[in-house]
Amino acid sequence: MHNRDAFLLWGEISRLVDASLGLSMLADYDCAGVINNEKERELASGATGTAAVILLRKAAELLISLEQHINKVPCSEDAPT
Repeated sequence: MHNRDAFLLWGEISRLVDASLGLSMLADYDCAGVINNEKERELASGATGTAAVILLRKAAELLISLEQHINKVPCSEDAPT
């Protein structure tokens, strides 16, 4: 990364993507199936997908911010010689 801000954005995106992947895996295993209360089971079943969507949308926004940030920072390759 070109600087600390870009590195911090990259780290936040990485955590969001990891959390989303974990939630997707939980949804795939249908962990809510062990909940006896039908209403609670329905809530739990939908929560993982909803949370993953929210996290991935935030990660997409951060990727745009990161791209804009990186485009503003000159690369050492672009420096005049």
